[in-house]
Amino acid sequence: MVSVTANKKSPESLALASARSKLQTDLIKLRAMQFSLFPALQSIITSVDPTFPEKESLYLPSSFSESFRMAYGLNELGKIEYQLREGRAHDALQSIRTSIKTFNHNLDLKKTAVFGQHANTRAQGFLKQLAADKVSGAEKYRRMRAALIALGLPQNDTVLQQLDDDQLWGKDTSHMSQLGDSKRQDPWFWSVGRPSNLSPAEDLEWSIERRCQHFYQICNAKALAVDRVKWYRKRSARNRSREEKEILEEEMKRTLRTFGFLHNMWSTLGESARIPGDASYAHKQAAMFSQFEFNCQKVCDKAAKKRNEHAQWWVFNYLGLMCSIKTYFRRFFDKFKASVGKQS
Repeated sequence: MVSVTANKKSPESLALASARSKLQTDLIKLRAMQFSLFPALQSIITSVDPTFPEKESLYLPSSFSESFRMAYGLNELGKIEYQLREGRAHDALQSIRTSIKTFNHNLDLKKTAVFGQHANTRAQGFLKQLAADKVSGAEKYRRMRAALIALGLPQNDTVLQQLDDDQLWGKDTSHMSQLGDSKRQDPWFWSVGRPSNLSPAEDLEWSIERRCQHFYQICNAKALAVDRVKWYRKRSARNRSREEKEILEEEMKRTLRTFGFLHNMWSTLGESARIPGDASYAHKQAAMFSQFEFNCQKVCDKAAKKRNEHAQWWVFNYLGLMCSIKTYFRRFFDKFKASVGKQS
């Protein structure tokens, strides 16, 4: 009786054994397909371990070095994997954004509508599960990015950047903007998105839009997968910054005029004063306001220099953008003329 009980397996063990058996069968089919397409890999890929099939490598192109892929003819397959991995990476980023917004909503709900020890304990457990969803999406993105780097993605790519655990947050768009929100920027992945299955022309158009995203207006939801509420809030913050800049410029101009007027006024009073003490005090005040005017003008000149440098930088980038557009249309018309010539 004891031996029967000892040999009896738990439902979890039976389910795990069944899942491993199915995975082993699928891996054997994958190996057969790989050997039929690339027979040279038979000397490298080992047989599937039935004990722990989940630890087996899939031996995709990203698993090998660039020289190995060239030697065994895996370059074309690597390009296909690159496209698939890139799409999966953006899907993972979208999943992270959704998980963060879900977490923020439920956290706010817990603070305002959950009362009592039992309810708070259950809500806290649910929040832990939502936080784990964020980490799970981040791990998926890191795996996709690591594979893309192995396939040729630059380490310093501006679109698919490195994602750290301390970046898994975002501003709660269900609340009104608070004082200081514009100083705390959202992580980079809130303003990154790329549609899949783009043609070369659409890919160039998307690249141009990404270079101009600081003034890009969302008019097509398929163009950039960005959170619209966040985008409009950022636009409002930009408009407020521009207004504040204009106010500061006018205040500096008024301050310069005020210091200049007070300097001239005290100088006039010092020259017309008959008592030596009055003249000394007036000249002292004139010298003080003259120094104020000088310091204020120095700050204004520094700001003007920085503004000119930014204007030159903008002109340089604008010209580069125009050259890119010109090149794109030249290639388009060349292809169009070639196709018309072939038809005629």
